[in-house]
Amino acid sequence: MAGESWLADTAAQALGHAQAWPRAAPVQEAPWPAADARGVVYDASGQIAPGSARVIVIARTASPERAVAAAPALGDSRGPLATRLAALDAPARVRAVVATSHGNGGCLAATVELDAKDLGPDPPSRIATAAALARQEIAVDIADTAAQFWSRATSCGPGPNS
Repeated sequence: MAGESWLADTAAQALGHAQAWPRAAPVQEAPWPAADARGVVYDASGQIAPGSARVIVIARTASPERAVAAAPALGDSRGPLATRLAALDAPARVRAVVATSHGNGGCLAATVELDAKDLGPDPPSRIATAAALARQEIAVDIADTAAQFWSRATSCGPGPNS
């Protein structure tokens, strides 16, 4: 709280005399999107060539730091996501990775594009493969980011006065 000390003291006293807050059960987050979620397909942008595909894979994280910290690696043109997408039968490329931080978590969106000339005789299968690979890589990078964060946050080294 910012302000005069008498204001902070008054607020603390008011809170001290208030009723206790009710206890609530912890929030249980279901995986998002659900494993059986169906994709939404539409073509109205005019931003990609006819027959090409743009896939946006979105993930939500419980902590905003995870989404924001994972974004640079996912957007790296030489990173694991880009190199794995480029190695597919229908090479795909990462167009953009955007991460946002919210009060209740974070969101990460990876935009992947495939050229019409690369989609071959079975576009739905090749698009689905690129989307599944992107989803898997996003999940791995978010998990790795969390592990690295907690590893750095909990590591102890000699302090400045050691």
